[in-house]
Amino acid sequence: MPRINRQKMFMDMAEVVAQRGTCFRSCVGAILTMDNNPISMGYNGPPSGEDHCHGNECRLDETGGCLRADHAEANAINRATLILNKFDGLFDGRIDLYTTHAPCLDCAIIISKSLVDRLYYRHPYRNPQGLEIVLASTNVFRVLPSGTIIGETTKQFINPETLK
Repeated sequence: MPRINRQKMFMDMAEVVAQRGTCFRSCVGAILTMDNNPISMGYNGPPSGEDHCHGNECRLDETGGCLRADHAEANAINRATLILNKFDGLFDGRIDLYTTHAPCLDCAIIISKSLVDRLYYRHPYRNPQGLEIVLASTNVFRVLPSGTIIGETTKQFINPETLK
């Protein structure tokens, strides 16, 4: 069996993390890595300690987004921030975010204000504006289930070896 690239490995890990999500609309998972080492993960659902969703009870905004759920990307970034702050400057590496779905507008703003250097996603989101926001400050790539990587700005295939 051929060895998979790191991007496929981390994206597949994000797909597994998504299975912890409790949202009935969509389960999203995220993995945050520093220099190719996982440092945090997140999935979507009600805030910690609140009851899980029970079907069609989502409070939706005007675009159809759930107002109750904490999003996977925000959860992963918030947890990583807590970890990195504890070690105050001991970590200084490239941070990549792998998320099963392209970010919504709110998550895109969080990502663009964070230390994320590169964003990898698998599934497009219904509103492409989130990607447009992230593209202004971050390199963005789509990782297909096969492990093929496509640059978001060029729409060209990317050799994983060039992304080390």
